[in-house]
Amino acid sequence: MNKEQRFCQSCGMPLTEEVLGTNVDGSKNEDYCMYCYKDGNFLQNCTMEVLTDATSKEMIWRDGDEQYYPGGVTDPNYCVLKFTATDGRFYSDFYPRSFVIE
Repeated sequence: MNKEQRFCQSCGMPLTEEVLGTNVDGSKNEDYCMYCYKDGNFLQNCTMEVLTDATSKEMIWRDGDEQYYPGGVTDPNYCVLKFTATDGRFYSDFYPRSFVIE
């Protein structure tokens, strides 16, 4: 029996057993990945939306993408995700750096 592929309801990452987030009691959460949800809390303050307009799709299309999406920009499996965040964190010189988006 094939189990339907599930995706994180926050970031859209394909969910596998290895990347499932955790609930407060430590159990696996079937809706969110470990990068978005840990110990019952969301780790990021961001939203995601799927852009379906041709302009957005064409803007990020690159030569060679047709090997993954043979139908080109209009391929039904090709989509553009837009992430909106208020803050973020990255590592530089082995130290975490945080920033706020205003």
